[in-house]
Amino acid sequence: MFADLKKNEAVLNSALSKIPLGIVALNKDLKVQFINKMAQAIISNRTDVCLRSNYLVFDDITEHNQVKLAVEKTLKNSCPFISITLGQGGADDALTITLTKSVKKNTHLVNDAELIDDIVVLYLSHPQQAVCISPTVLQDMYRLTPSEANLALCLTNGSSLQSYSSDKQISIQTVRTQLKAVFHKLHVKSQTELVRKLVSSSANLIH
Repeated sequence: MFADLKKNEAVLNSALSKIPLGIVALNKDLKVQFINKMAQAIISNRTDVCLRSNYLVFDDITEHNQVKLAVEKTLKNSCPFISITLGQGGADDALTITLTKSVKKNTHLVNDAELIDDIVVLYLSHPQQAVCISPTVLQDMYRLTPSEANLALCLTNGSSLQSYSSDKQISIQTVRTQLKAVFHKLHVKSQTELVRKLVSSSANLIH
């Protein structure tokens, strides 16, 4: 029984390490509990953030404090879903961080399951290393329209409804209507659930 549990955990961690989106689980002090290979690659290719003694550290103190504040808000449930963009010197260098509070089923992300309530999961998205699920694959898997698939992918990669509305030159109301359809077809109730579902979807492994 114990061997089976360890085997399942190893398989899950292996799958998480291959997802084309950076995943970092950390506490309020930004101490890392789990990090997948994509997150390590994103961080290692940047000069403004690093892992130091197993802590996530941002060179710019303002950005560092911004992330810490976002983590604290997420832990307090005052903001269950937060997306921030750092390093906005240029669009090609921007790093989008989406934060959600960990849930019970995320116990594989920590060594001590009792700590799970104090853990925040960060999804790191970089313009050159974003989630690369094919919109066509999404359409086929969830019966989405092309516009619904594109919206789902943009939100998963850190875009906001307002920026998507501006980029596509459509009304925010139209975007909300499309989002409602996406929620219904993917059987989710929030953007947080949408991101989690697409990040862990097998569609990530289909090219």
